[in-house]
Amino acid sequence: MQTDQQRKPMVHPHSNYQAARWYLEHGYSVIPVKKSNKRPFIKWAEFQKRLPTHEEIKEWWSKWPDANLALITGEISGIMVVDCDSKEHLDRVAEFIPDSLVFPIAKTLKEFGHHYYFKYRQGLTSDSDVGGISDVKTDGGYIIAPPSKNGSGKSYHWLKGLKISDVDIPAMPEMLFDTFQQISGNAGFLKKEKATGGTEYPVPGTDIESNFLKDVTRARVATSMPDENLDNKRQHLTTSNNISFLDGARDKSLFHVANCLIKGGMNEANACKCLEILGLSCEPSFPKNELKLKIKSAMDRAKKRDIGLTHEIREWVLTTNGNFSTTFVYNSLNLTTSNNKKKAAVILGRLKEEGIIERIGDKRGEYRLIERDVEFLDITKAAGIPIEIKLPLNLSHFTKIYNGDIIALAGSPNTGKSAFMLWCARYNFKKFKVRYLTSEMMAEEALVRIRKFDDITPEEWQRNWEFIPCYGDYQDKLLTGIGNINIIDYVELDEAYKVPNQLKMIHQKLDGAIAIIALQKNFGKGRITAVGGDQTVAKPRLYIAMDYGWAKIVKCKSWDEPFGNPNHMECNFKLAGGHHFVNTTDWRRVEKNIKRKQS
Repeated sequence: MQTDQQRKPMVHPHSNYQAARWYLEHGYSVIPVKKSNKRPFIKWAEFQKRLPTHEEIKEWWSKWPDANLALITGEISGIMVVDCDSKEHLDRVAEFIPDSLVFPIAKTLKEFGHHYYFKYRQGLTSDSDVGGISDVKTDGGYIIAPPSKNGSGKSYHWLKGLKISDVDIPAMPEMLFDTFQQISGNAGFLKKEKATGGTEYPVPGTDIESNFLKDVTRARVATSMPDENLDNKRQHLTTSNNISFLDGARDKSLFHVANCLIKGGMNEANACKCLEILGLSCEPSFPKNELKLKIKSAMDRAKKRDIGLTHEIREWVLTTNGNFSTTFVYNSLNLTTSNNKKKAAVILGRLKEEGIIERIGDKRGEYRLIERDVEFLDITKAAGIPIEIKLPLNLSHFTKIYNGDIIALAGSPNTGKSAFMLWCARYNFKKFKVRYLTSEMMAEEALVRIRKFDDITPEEWQRNWEFIPCYGDYQDKLLTGIGNINIIDYVELDEAYKVPNQLKMIHQKLDGAIAIIALQKNFGKGRITAVGGDQTVAKPRLYIAMDYGWAKIVKCKSWDEPFGNPNHMECNFKLAGGHHFVNTTDWRRVEKNIKRKQS
């Protein structure tokens, strides 16, 4: 597996095949799995010992193009994954993870489903519901990975800023690792038989759990740690180099446990009960009256964390754009425990009282940042002259584009959106610096398309543009300032309703640059706006709808007076050679009654 320094940034690939290639190139053993039951299409035992080849991956996804992908966990990929399927899992795992620890997290299809990625370490086995904490995937297991989808199109995805390439994969926290290891190694003590023949765990924080743990401690001492064998007893009391309940180390370990319990939301009384049980198991037993000091210190630390959380949420809110929900705050800041979510909701309430944010409509948990900065523009310094930009279909002959404008093309699939974008790139090289942001066209396909332009070589093309894969947060990748053109092919978001806000954020960041943006439209001439609805028309100054061999000007804010208002005009065209747009009719207004007669 490659080191963190060798790792290239991860994109959101257009297909699972492209994603599988990325994972393989970065040292992860990847296999194809079925959407219906998550089972592999292939016999996968050998790929626990060797990585597949590029040829094998190509063959698999050629045979099963809709296959999801899974990463084999364990030594072969250098990872192990904590798989949380429920709110209870998230809360229990959170007790063992420090607030400051940053690691890759993938959101699964379940409401509370999360995959936590850690570096591989020997000592654990793949198992489900380990100690009632969570599932663990390591040697002998595999995990479904982004961007896999279910049958309805809902996808696995990385949390913002926590992609597997955005952050280093750290070691699993010692306390969590030791707990999993202890539970796995003492399954007979930590499980009890149900009347139905299955197993269950005592409910955390109850008297049943306290009595049960006492029984476990007595049983381990009686059966595994006879007093006459002190060395053996000490070996069992020491769970790792860092966690020990022997004299000299027990103080630090008990405070660590207290901190985890309070951090996870356990109340003071129950936390004291848990520490009392552990205190009795120490060698020698820990004084009961001193245990309360551990709890007090842990609670003091929790108060300091609350202050830090307030600052973190305030900073996040002040740097955000557009509307946001409490759920979006939770995901962005990786707030997974119910306790932290409650605190975050209270903090957002305070920010509302301070007048920093306000609620949106009647919906609970929806807010917007109140913009208080005012920018004064000096119109006497504006040139007032449209820029000389070239556009296909003779659009530049009668439309006017100014610095800072957005041009949007809402096109049906496979009707020439990318050809339109590449044409704009090619024929504006001389006057502008061009940055091309693509969400679906990789370098191989781009080269094939570029070679169709017979008046320029690929080498010349490469010298005149910047070609960048981009799958979200497009405003962060823009080439800003006058004299620059950004071509986005195309804006692709998980939820269509977010598209208008994405256009707004792009517009705010242009600073005089131009953006030519492709949007996906449903098939049919009757559908003139992109996925995302009529609000996608708001920010663009020129908005064109395109279907096969047909185009319509949906909106044009500025035009050449001799030509007249071009809004709602249409034309027919053909695409020659994969890049040359030829008007087969002039731009004209088509009356509705004429359309009916033709249909």
